[in-house]
Amino acid sequence: MEKKPYISFCISSYNRKEMVEELVLHILEIQSEEIEVVVMDDHSSDGTVEMLNDIEDERLHVYCEESQVGGALCWYDALEKGSGEWLYQIIDRDWVNIDYAEKLIDTLRELEKLNVGFAVGGERISGEKDCQIYKEGLETIYEFGLRHSHPTGQIFHKKDWDNIENKREFFADEKYGIYPHGYIYAIMGNSLKGAYLLFDICDMAHYNQRLIRTVSKVYVSRKDKVEWFWPESRFNLLKLACENIDLVKNREWHTAIILARYGKFFFCVTRDWHAACHNEILKMRYHCPDLTTNYISLLANGFDYIALFKEYLENMNFWWADNYFYEKLCSIDKQLIEWLLKWSNELRIKESLL
Repeated sequence: MEKKPYISFCISSYNRKEMVEELVLHILEIQSEEIEVVVMDDHSSDGTVEMLNDIEDERLHVYCEESQVGGALCWYDALEKGSGEWLYQIIDRDWVNIDYAEKLIDTLRELEKLNVGFAVGGERISGEKDCQIYKEGLETIYEFGLRHSHPTGQIFHKKDWDNIENKREFFADEKYGIYPHGYIYAIMGNSLKGAYLLFDICDMAHYNQRLIRTVSKVYVSRKDKVEWFWPESRFNLLKLACENIDLVKNREWHTAIILARYGKFFFCVTRDWHAACHNEILKMRYHCPDLTTNYISLLANGFDYIALFKEYLENMNFWWADNYFYEKLCSIDKQLIEWLLKWSNELRIKESLL
């Protein structure tokens, strides 16, 4: 009987022939039968598949979509093709520090024993320990669920990945974004732990170098590529978290998560408003009179989003939005208003110094 690999490096690729070749050959330098490399190509036109098929290594498995399906479905299909105990998600422009391959395997074996359903690399880098584990339930859902981030170094325990029903819908429906793993984490977190890998398995310095090399025009025509507008895109993410209450099985957990998301979202919106005001002041300082700062309209914009979200909650009539929830919501609003007023005053002072 053929031995299954322990880790499947699952790569989704589209029209980045040179980059994916470099990545695949790099991973195959790992001298271990415990790994495999799976590439799912999204119907590239640059000869990616032909190039990969010329690589002679039994640990490499190459697949191609029959037609272009978009970034989300392509990386979903790549994970579905993996046969290892753990599925390591990579995009063609990403990287893996193969010097940590043995440590990665050892760490995942320990996580498997502790009922950890997924691990995330590249976000919490520290030399103090190999990983940080979050408890199943609110702790894992709050830290990982219902959020968006780049999927570099997302590692799923295959058994737990396979147990999720109807997960393809999050990748097929564009409203969940190009990277919908936050919804998968919310489902898994109900009964499983999540973990950060604290050693730099994603080799972020090398990753950033490759990101600079990335030709963004590749994705211009992709049907699933949506601009990340501020603050509308973040407002949409907050609404999506609310609309997916069924992913979180405990009412109190979900209330806590939405309140935290609400506070974080509006802090980001007001911070962005603050930065925009600073930019306008700089434009004025450098004599661009046509670009003036209208503090009243900018401040009103912040309040508008507070009102919009309240109206949204009332229209949706969420069963979890009780008196406690709205009381907490109002306390967050009070803090947000204090931020807005404080920052407005600070900006007026800066403008008066022009």
